[in-house]
Amino acid sequence: MKHCGIFFIKTLMASTMLGACLLGASGCVSDVPHENAYDPLSANPIVGTGLSGTIVLKNYPAQHVAGAVVTLLPAMMSAITDTNGTFSFGHVPDGVTALAVQKTLCAPETVRVSLARDETRTLTIELNSLPSVTNTRVVMRKIDQWWPNPIYSASVSASADDANGVNDLDSLWVTVDTLRFEMTYSVTDRNFQAVITPASLPSNSLEWLIGKPIMVHARDKGGAIGMSPATYAARIIENEAQPVYPALQDTVVASPEFSWSPPGSEFPFTYSLTVVRLDAGTQTVVWTRAGLGSYLRAFQYPASLQPGLYFWTIAIVDEFGNMAQSKESTFVVK
Repeated sequence: MKHCGIFFIKTLMASTMLGACLLGASGCVSDVPHENAYDPLSANPIVGTGLSGTIVLKNYPAQHVAGAVVTLLPAMMSAITDTNGTFSFGHVPDGVTALAVQKTLCAPETVRVSLARDETRTLTIELNSLPSVTNTRVVMRKIDQWWPNPIYSASVSASADDANGVNDLDSLWVTVDTLRFEMTYSVTDRNFQAVITPASLPSNSLEWLIGKPIMVHARDKGGAIGMSPATYAARIIENEAQPVYPALQDTVVASPEFSWSPPGSEFPFTYSLTVVRLDAGTQTVVWTRAGLGSYLRAFQYPASLQPGLYFWTIAIVDEFGNMAQSKESTFVVK
């Protein structure tokens, strides 16, 4: 009986200590870390906030933008839009204030976002496409004349488009080094053009342009700017062909044969022959034939000219469109 009493007392004491420990567990077991973001006791828990949306093209909301990178700021969580232009973030951390959207050939876009806890929101974000510049071309021209001197010019032309619509285009200009030249639209040629004269260049000569990168820039109404690859002037043609007959107001038949002396150029070229009628100071181009072979020295007018006063010119044109035109050679048809 004595041993049984002692056992009962020890068992009772152990039970009492266990109960006290369970009641004051914080004093017996150390606190576990709450590093999991899904733990409600985490310092930065992920809550039920959801954010999704669609990226579309400005002015064309039915045109969805695939492959755009959408980034939560400042959390730096990113998603990429699918073929339907949609993106989704299932859980958005606290403190997100903006969405940054980036897409190749589009202006970057940032949208402010303020989400309440456990809020779900769907957005539609418009992207402004950068204008595109294509078909950039630089042509150097020399037009010889009797007085006072030959006329030199460089013509820069380009096509421009905008995925947001051509009406979104605002302006185009050419840059060479630190110089800028505004471009205007030619309805006839359906492109944008700028003419650069020697007087507008530092050396007062087109030679200054040779070897320098020539860029065409396009701005849309939203301020986005697209730029062409660099284009270079190939050459200035100084030696032109010279008219031989008719000349100096020769009287000719209605279908004259025009003859000329070659320029002696070593690069590939073709001839362009033009006939102009003169009526009391008014000039009217009546015929032009381009692409004549460089081996030719004469060409027969293929129709009959009406009686009157005319002049003709012969120009050489290289493979890049650079040209040098002869002085005017007058003749009379009776």
